[in-house]
Amino acid sequence: MKKNNSVQTWRIAKQLFEEYFDRPKEESLQHIATAQDIPEDVKQILIKLVNSQTDDDTKITEADLSFFNTLKQETPDLSGKIISNYLLLKRIGKGGMSQVYEAKRPAMDIQKHVAIKILHNHIDELDDVLKVLFIREQHILSKLHHPNIISLHHGGISDDGIPFLVMDYIDDAIVIDAYCEQQNLSTKKIVEIIRDLADVLNYAHNLLVVHKDIKPSNILVDLQGNLNIVDFGIATFQQLKLDKNAVSLQIYTPSYASPEQILNQNITPASDIFSLVAVMLALLTKQKPLPHNDIENYDPIAGEKHVSKLLNSANLDSDLGNIIKKGLRVDINSRYKSMRDLKSDLDNWLSLKPVIATERTTSYLLKKFIQRQKGISFLGLTLFVSIIIGIFSVVQQKNQAQLEALKAKQVTAFLIESIQASDPDLTKGKDVSVKELLQNAKLKIQESAFQDSQLSTALKQTIGTALYKIGQYQDAEQLLLQAIKADGNNFTARINLAGLYIEQKLFSQAQIQLEFLTEKKNKISKEDKINLQLAEVQMLIKQVDFARAEQKITDLIASLIATENIKLLIESKILYANIINETGNHQHAVQILEEALTISHKYFGEMSTTTTSISFRMADLLSNINPIPWERILNIFNDTIQLQIQLFGPDHPVVAKSYLKYGFALKASGNFAKSRKQSDLAKSIALKNFDESHILIAHINILLVQLNALTGDFATNIKLLNRSVETYSNHYGANHIETNQVKTTLAAYLLQSGDGVQALQILQPLYLSQKQQLGAANKATLYAQLNIIKALTLEKNFLKAIELGKQALKLSTKNLGEETIVTIGIQFALAEAYAGNENFKQAIGLYKPLLSTSLLKHNSIFDLKMSIALIRAYLKAGNNQDASLLINHLVDKYYHNSEKQDKNYHTLIQLQTQANHDL
Repeated sequence: MKKNNSVQTWRIAKQLFEEYFDRPKEESLQHIATAQDIPEDVKQILIKLVNSQTDDDTKITEADLSFFNTLKQETPDLSGKIISNYLLLKRIGKGGMSQVYEAKRPAMDIQKHVAIKILHNHIDELDDVLKVLFIREQHILSKLHHPNIISLHHGGISDDGIPFLVMDYIDDAIVIDAYCEQQNLSTKKIVEIIRDLADVLNYAHNLLVVHKDIKPSNILVDLQGNLNIVDFGIATFQQLKLDKNAVSLQIYTPSYASPEQILNQNITPASDIFSLVAVMLALLTKQKPLPHNDIENYDPIAGEKHVSKLLNSANLDSDLGNIIKKGLRVDINSRYKSMRDLKSDLDNWLSLKPVIATERTTSYLLKKFIQRQKGISFLGLTLFVSIIIGIFSVVQQKNQAQLEALKAKQVTAFLIESIQASDPDLTKGKDVSVKELLQNAKLKIQESAFQDSQLSTALKQTIGTALYKIGQYQDAEQLLLQAIKADGNNFTARINLAGLYIEQKLFSQAQIQLEFLTEKKNKISKEDKINLQLAEVQMLIKQVDFARAEQKITDLIASLIATENIKLLIESKILYANIINETGNHQHAVQILEEALTISHKYFGEMSTTTTSISFRMADLLSNINPIPWERILNIFNDTIQLQIQLFGPDHPVVAKSYLKYGFALKASGNFAKSRKQSDLAKSIALKNFDESHILIAHINILLVQLNALTGDFATNIKLLNRSVETYSNHYGANHIETNQVKTTLAAYLLQSGDGVQALQILQPLYLSQKQQLGAANKATLYAQLNIIKALTLEKNFLKAIELGKQALKLSTKNLGEETIVTIGIQFALAEAYAGNENFKQAIGLYKPLLSTSLLKHNSIFDLKMSIALIRAYLKAGNNQDASLLINHLVDKYYHNSEKQDKNYHTLIQLQTQANHDL
């Protein structure tokens, strides 16, 4: 192999190469060959440098690349040495070809440190090819001017013959994988980083530069979070076609290299695309993205299996998984055509738009459209996807492809027109609820003339079912009855109609549907049979027949375990847990729910909506266990919220709703300050997405009302509740169960503020509505009646209050039990009515038993409130001795050896004075 005899020869060749760098290859070679003033040894180096830019084969022998043998040799640390007026301070990086040092100029006091990259120190035995590659890197970097590509200051060859490059020094930089782990970045943030890197590499590709060694260690992040792509050393190979037999000469990083690099084929920008997507997979899974391959054991099928395994275990969004699969295709033509296309698809994913990597089916496009509408809740997406699936399962016919295509087109047009109001371009930003979407669809069914009556029936069934699921019972019933009228054997419609009646406790009407379905059981599909059993269980629960409900649901679960219908198995286990919870065996209910959670984790992953909803239900059930495991409950909320932030981002309405649930749990645990913090977080996120009239804002206001009550801020609460009642009425309907609950709460605060008249105006029609919907013995109905008794007493209509109170107490005791808070509340309200009417003997007879209930024994607030009421009745009845004894008991119980002197304490002292005076 030829060697240059002096460093000076290389310096001359390097300077001359500047003149040829951007000129056509043939012209450069001809000019060099005919030049009389260029020495022969310099010409040989110049020819190598020019050829390194071309697509022509450059045959490089084993001897010419002998520098690769040094990869296994230890390289000395040159820290403390001076290279071309730069003092090498410390080594900050080392590779096969070079080392990188932090450096400075010794003679300057104020300066920015630089990074100096130098070739391994071979001194006189440096190979020509190695120098060619190093000079090539200098010229590549000189062409690249981008804030996210390391900047080149200058390059040269030191006096002792060592080529070097002087570049920007990135202070305290860390590699990208360490940065992502350190910052605990979400999936969305990692994708944003890869998107930005794709933009940087697209810039390089436009200048015909392929990096060829994209990997985490070549992507640095500075203290400000700025990205920097480094090490373009291998990029000098971008247009060299190596001898295909020279296996040992290949340079790549196995876990990130493209198939064409491993197989020693032509390298294009597609190689960088492959490597960048491999980096993304590594950052998302924290695993090596590809097996360790070389040309002798390369197996593309094993590589694809490895990628699929990582994607499955990572539980990534399907679109993101498809982007990764497309970027890692073995076939170059199946990958993204350019970095620009990859960046575009990542942008699409980040903005919830359809991605190139996923097949654009009608249902997929519709799903992405709905996801982009913040006015449509997650429930809306689920409902509309269910509508599409439901319709096609109903109208499915064999060997009628053209007819099915026509139906699909009609359904697509119908649904898109029905939800068109949610398009911001058409609604000028107005948020549209699921209820409005379904109401639009219902009206459109009535006015549309479908070519296929079966299709019309299917639409009525599925839209009716969706309306039923969100509590719009009247509209749902209308559509489901129309679907059944058109097809008496529409079993799915009948099952949902039965469910609708069961929810409203219209048992006789539900029974008609269930009996019809039972008679036709041999004609019903397997899934409809399961849903029929679930409906029967729901009816038994509503009828408070928990023993039979438990038997039916356990039989159903046993049969489902043998099937692959995981969704219905999970749904059945949740229902089973609810039944057991109602029977009072709360610990067993939690265990059943834990089984459902394990199944959901296995099949749907921890980030699925099924899993998170089970987790939240788990928190609800745990609150029934005594003592309440608050730490576990609060951890469930905190962990689930963190998962949702990773999945949806920090400002998504789903996250706001979870903060709200967390706030309610914290309030119940007594952590009021943290509860208010969560409610403020929830409201802040909600207001970024919706206006004040949105239902989520109304839900948050309910929590704020409860927190405000602790400070006695009734005026603010009444204002918030009036607004919430209006929102609930618009969203659910004026007489919906949810709306009625908020009305009841508003009435309770009006009573506390002394406004019995306005409270009665709300409560009386509300009571009649709940009595019709839920029954007279329902807890919510009785609670409304409790507040009516209070309002009548406040307005001094004592006789009417006593009459209603006696009826309500009898009904509540029989159906809810003596120890429930509603029964205790009614008994106390009745006692107050008697006391107001000066029937103190009857009042005392009702007050006294309350003091021995378990609720008052464990709740000082209730105990003091009801005890003080009894003391007042004693005094009014002239029984001062019993009054004095009870006062002394309370003072000794709650205020003995205590400096605490609250409002109740002062009341007791005043009553004691009155009792002593009368005595």
